[in-house]
This record gives sequence, C-alpha cells and structure tokens, in this order.
Amino acid sequence: MSLLFVIDGYNITNHRLFNSRPTRSKSPCFGLIQFIKSNRLLGSDKNKVILVFDGFLLKDDRQVQDSQFEIIYSGESSADAKIMKFIESSKNKPNLIVVSDDKEIVYFARVYAVKTQTVAEFIGQEKDENKKAMIKKAQESDDKLNYSQAHKINEELKKIWLR
Repeated sequence: MSLLFVIDGYNITNHRLFNSRPTRSKSPCFGLIQFIKSNRLLGSDKNKVILVFDGFLLKDDRQVQDSQFEIIYSGESSADAKIMKFIESSKNKPNLIVVSDDKEIVYFARVYAVKTQTVAEFIGQEKDENKKAMIKKAQESDDKLNYSQAHKINEELKKIWLR
C-alpha cells in the first residue's frame, strides 16, 4: 500500500531547516524534489507526492518532471485552499499525509481524519521514530481483516486443528 504526501511547498522551502542545507537549484520546486529524494524522506519509492505551491508556474520549474511527484500551482487561489479542497475530495484519506505548518490546514485535515506532519517532522529533525512508526502503521492498516474474513479463517483453522 502506498502513501500520498500532500506537501505545502513553500512551507518547506521557506523553513529554516530546509534553508540551512545547501541546494544547487534556482527553482524552489526542483530543489525541494532533490532534497526529498536525496534524504529519502518518503520512506518508499512507491509513495507519491503532490507539491502545492502558491501562485503560478515559474519559468525554472517548466522542466521539472518526475513520475513520483505531481506539482500543482494554486494560481489565483492560495495553496492552502488547494490543499483543503484536495483533502475534502480525496477518496483514500487513510493513505494521505499532509505536510504543513499552517494550523488551519492541520485542523482541517484532522477533521477528515487525515494524518499530518509538521515540516520539522517531515524533514526528520523531530522524532524520526514517530515518522517511521506513522508510515508503518498507515501501510499496515490495509492488512487488517474484516469480520467475515477472520471468521472464515477461524473456521478453516478449526477444521485443521480440532479434528
């Protein structure tokens, strides 16, 4: 089961933890993608990312292409509004992780039972173990059996073991 990270792009690129590390790109978008990949912040190559930035596509970002990343610019609206609209319309909320320091987005995501991370948690500065545990828990959540599946397995085991 793969996860989908919805990331408030400028929240990370303007964060002191991101800015304290050297980047080789003029483009915030490309620099963020390289940073995420080089630090293996997604936990698995199967996990996907939607990067949401305020405003319009920058000239330097036109060449950014990566199948693991989708880049969205908010245009006339705000990135926060785009993220909240995405959360609201998502059909797979248990597999969503929203990365933002904006309290409004965090509270909105929690209303929809969507997992959230601060920028520091995502970057790994705060309790890396919590991040790994959260990703593992989310990935294992699909492995749980429903009642009828468990009942069927129990009946089969009774036939084998209780002869």
